[in-house]
Amino acid sequence: MSGAKTILVVEDEDLVREYIVSALQLEGYNVLAAADSLEALRICEGSQRPIHLLVTDVVMPRMSGGDLAEQARRTRQDLSVLYVSGYAPNAIERQGVLAPNAHFLEKPFGIDELVDAVREILDEGQ
Repeated sequence: MSGAKTILVVEDEDLVREYIVSALQLEGYNVLAAADSLEALRICEGSQRPIHLLVTDVVMPRMSGGDLAEQARRTRQDLSVLYVSGYAPNAIERQGVLAPNAHFLEKPFGIDELVDAVREILDEGQ
């Protein structure tokens, strides 16, 4: 189980966001959810609880997941990030959207893949 780790999920597609949130809650994580980057930044700045992991879509309206992570780390320096996208990771890297060593999960993904990726990233941060 997760301990009491808090994860912020940012996804502009409602069904995908609900899928990710439900899967992580079933694993015992505290989950905060945002429909876009601006809402996510408000949560980062306003939440009193620690946020251990940001799970964000790469391509979203207004601000990319990479830009969101960069801005969120201004107030949450130790924030780990898992990027998710329907685009192939090499296509995203070629466009300079993500660093080559970024944690990435390609959509569609199963619950086990998601949970394993989250656990691995959170274990690295300990």
